[in-house]
Amino acid sequence: MNTYSNNIINDEGANAGNLIIKANKDIIFEDGASIWSLTFGKGNTGNITITGKNMWFGGSNNDQYLDSFYRKFFFLDGKRLFESNNGVIASIVTPLSNGGNGGNITIKGNNIFLNDAYFLTNATLGPGNTGNIDITAKGLLALSDAIGPDIWVSAIYTSSMPIGNVIGGNAGNININASNLHIESGACVASATLSQYCTKNSGNAGNITIIISENIKITGVNEFGSSYQFQGGHIYGSNIGATSRGFIYEDSNQLEKIIKAGDPGKISIITNSLSISDGAQIIAFNFGEKKWIE
Repeated sequence: MNTYSNNIINDEGANAGNLIIKANKDIIFEDGASIWSLTFGKGNTGNITITGKNMWFGGSNNDQYLDSFYRKFFFLDGKRLFESNNGVIASIVTPLSNGGNGGNITIKGNNIFLNDAYFLTNATLGPGNTGNIDITAKGLLALSDAIGPDIWVSAIYTSSMPIGNVIGGNAGNININASNLHIESGACVASATLSQYCTKNSGNAGNITIIISENIKITGVNEFGSSYQFQGGHIYGSNIGATSRGFIYEDSNQLEKIIKAGDPGKISIITNSLSISDGAQIIAFNFGEKKWIE
């Protein structure tokens, strides 16, 4: 099944419509089935709401629109590792926007599984702010599987990563409520602000709030490794991360210049039991003004 909202384009102030999926039974997104809500103008993206019983998200596809978007906005050198794409549910403020904000992503179910590097993401690549991601699972929320290095892992993340001559908007918050949370095989829950692709400053990262009534297990690494740090400080271990990453360079006079990143988000975790093993980690750091976050 392939479900897309890929024609939501606003350049004169109209808002994108909301997308709501409600089911009395299980919901399966297979073959990389994806939902996108984008703003290219002054209008806001729509909210995405999915409600059902057990939910599975995974698989891959050869959607050319998704491939083009990845190449244009996330792989600035034009290089891609795969011919196929992982699935994604995303609300994106594009670099072409001029004031539109991102909508919220809300998912509620019994057990929720993100496999095969499936993404849930709210990202701003322009001046607008992103919405929040709210996940509620009565039972287990599980993120697992990597299909390649770097970002090719299952993930829930929000980010401010402006591209070009703009001041980036702020990333939204991530709120997770479940009985159990498993993050495995390099998967991550992350919020980040990154300024290395813009000439001005990025916005603030969002906060991460995780409330788990029973157990949190974070374990394992991405078997494909990593060539750089992306999004929430992700190296290759499974993680919960909040990152502020600025960019330092030398100008024509060989003077050090800094493109500042906004404030990193706070991580709040409430649980009965927390297990971190086999290369997994919880990360919070600020890179760009030579200081670490305690």
